[in-house]
Formats: sequence, C-alpha cells, structure tokens
Amino acid sequence: MLKPSQGSPSATHRDVERLLGPMDTGTVMAIMALSPSLQEVEKAALHVGGEAAALPERHQPHGTVLAIIELLTQDEEDDRPAR
Repeated sequence: MLKPSQGSPSATHRDVERLLGPMDTGTVMAIMALSPSLQEVEKAALHVGGEAAALPERHQPHGTVLAIIELLTQDEEDDRPAR
C-alpha cells in the first residue's frame, strides 16, 4: 500500500463519499484502489467543485488528485457530443 502524501491520513470509503458526493460503486472502488490520502481527496473535491482557487498552490493537479478528477469527470466527457 502506498503511503499517504505529506503526512495526511489515508482516505476511507466514508471520506470519499462525504467529500465527493454520491457516485456509483465502481467509481468509489476505482478511487479507493488509488489509496488516496484524505488531503488528495479534498483537493480533488475542490477542483471538481470549481473551488480550486481556494487551494494555496497555483499549479495543475497531478498524480492521485488528477486520477480522481479524471474518474469523476469521465461520465461528463462521455456525454459530450462528438464533433
């Protein structure tokens, strides 16, 4: 199992649902398979919620945070009409 980033405790299933809202079981399982820290889930929630400006760092999400964002937004991307 990977160590949580920057000393943040590992996120639990309950943390994921509380911070990211309701989602299908497959998405929750995929997020939990990433072994995210609580801080990573919180950052992903801010980005998906459009509140990334509240974060102190001003760079693009990467690593586990980016993977969580991609999992959460893939349904939105699949629903977009093809050009």
